[in-house]
Amino acid sequence: MEKKIVVPEGMMKAAIFAWRLHPIRGYPPEDAVCKAVEAALRWLSEHPIVPTQKQSRKLYADVPQGLLVDEVPSWYAVEWQRRMFLAPELEMIGQEPLEQFCSRFRTIGEAVLEAYRRGKEAK
Repeated sequence: MEKKIVVPEGMMKAAIFAWRLHPIRGYPPEDAVCKAVEAALRWLSEHPIVPTQKQSRKLYADVPQGLLVDEVPSWYAVEWQRRMFLAPELEMIGQEPLEQFCSRFRTIGEAVLEAYRRGKEAK
């Protein structure tokens, strides 16, 4: 099963802007691709993606057995780079997969209201 990739909106805008800008100036197409990728990576360096608390917990749970204490930070950094653009797995609503939960409602609004109600009751 192929993992879906999610590109942050700002990163995509930077790449598209660079792509559109450079062919107009007469750059060869491969230069435009390089400029688009460079713009996307510059955006990422200025807007680093920080793992959420949930993602951090998942990383912590996935640390391979046998790593030395001083190897863990490097493993975290490399593993986060690998995971940060992967689309999140479907969340569960209670014990039910999200798609199955949403399919029982006529509109997404109804599903959101029911999820909200369940969340309030769970507290």
